[in-house]
Amino acid sequence: MSDDQDAKTSDSWEEWKAWELEALTVVPTLPQEIQDRIFDYCDMTSLATLCHLNKSFRKRMTPLLWTDIDFTETFDDDEDKVERTRKFFVLCDDLKSKDPTRWDTLRARVRMLDLGRVHGINIVHEKEFDGDDWPYFTPLEEGAPITHNIFNIIAQFTNLTSLSVYVKNWWPYSSVRHNGEALAQTMSKLKSLKVGGQMPPDILSGLFVKPERLENLTLVNLHALPGQIDGPEAVELPPGVGTRFSSLKILHLVKFADLDGHLSGEASSDDGDDLGQEEDREYVSGMRWEFPRESEAVVFRQWASLLTHSSKTLVDVILENRYLTSHPPEEISEKPINPGVTHPGTYGAHSILKSQESLFPVFDDKSAWPNLKNLTLVGMGSEQTVSSAFEHLEPQVQVQQRLATIEKMEGDATPEQISTPIEFANQETWGWHVLKTKLNAHLAESDQKEEEGSGSGEDDSE
Repeated sequence: MSDDQDAKTSDSWEEWKAWELEALTVVPTLPQEIQDRIFDYCDMTSLATLCHLNKSFRKRMTPLLWTDIDFTETFDDDEDKVERTRKFFVLCDDLKSKDPTRWDTLRARVRMLDLGRVHGINIVHEKEFDGDDWPYFTPLEEGAPITHNIFNIIAQFTNLTSLSVYVKNWWPYSSVRHNGEALAQTMSKLKSLKVGGQMPPDILSGLFVKPERLENLTLVNLHALPGQIDGPEAVELPPGVGTRFSSLKILHLVKFADLDGHLSGEASSDDGDDLGQEEDREYVSGMRWEFPRESEAVVFRQWASLLTHSSKTLVDVILENRYLTSHPPEEISEKPINPGVTHPGTYGAHSILKSQESLFPVFDDKSAWPNLKNLTLVGMGSEQTVSSAFEHLEPQVQVQQRLATIEKMEGDATPEQISTPIEFANQETWGWHVLKTKLNAHLAESDQKEEEGSGSGEDDSE
């Protein structure tokens, strides 16, 4: 983009903000009922603008700002979201230490926290930040616990019902066990959980303290730190969690898939020479290492168990293979993967086969899925194969198929180089915005029932 285009875009943005501020200044002149309706449609930036109108509006807007905190829907630029989430946790950290009374009031109001992508789990203050990503995920010394991190803050939100976060970087030699224990003490009200990336197992254990309450669950590419010669091993769910869901209605599961098509457990190499060495092998994906298939098998087993034990309550299910590639050629990077049509028929053959062997039998008994309305399968095989396997579910279940997409890994294998999944970078994606609408309806209905049953004892002080 040229300097002139940058200036034009900047001017347009400034004009828009000026117009918005002018429009919002009219709000105080409107009847109270109309004002309340307007506030229901305001995003975080608009509510923040209203805070600056006068003291009265600041007092009214502050509780609204701290009720539904959504960085993914408010800000379009991914880097802008990351920077704003950084500042948000710095603010929380400062309030917690400098004004604990006000912090206790505000943290109790938080019901939804949608963070999108975070560089790492550390809280990075301005004075510590020099533009480098390392402070986000590097402990002061190897083996030392990270006490100053975002999960330390999230654990303070005792009334949180919805959480979404994708952790870009986490180095496993730092301990977060105490953070997981803190989460286990406070996350018992969660009804919606969307997590992805390098999620520490101890943190997952804390977030899944009450799986019985969860109504919406999205897991996207949960993996451990990849190395230069090792693939991204999957992070397993805490033991026994998959069998404890009793209220789950919406389920979206996404995993890394193997683009390489060989069906044996070994990579192809010529015997008798050095081509079999890991660093010299060439894979279709462009990776320097063979895809961790044993780890993929663990994911399939957990998916199958989770689906089996939640079949009675599930309404919407999305199951997705997403191919991990590095420096992919043009024919891979620009198109969804459709083996045998847009790409060679061997592409993804192993992951497709294992998906069908592990997951398809779970749906054989139609009576086990009394509430299922929508089933979407992504990158699970040819249209004919999938249609044949699930036609017995129709017309009760609307079965959809979509082509698999890719997640890119640039550079060598550093964690920040795995691309951010679309679910955490843009809410207007083909599946998530629909699921989010349904989720909000579920949560509103559940909250209303709980309020009718127990009444409200919330402190309304500022």
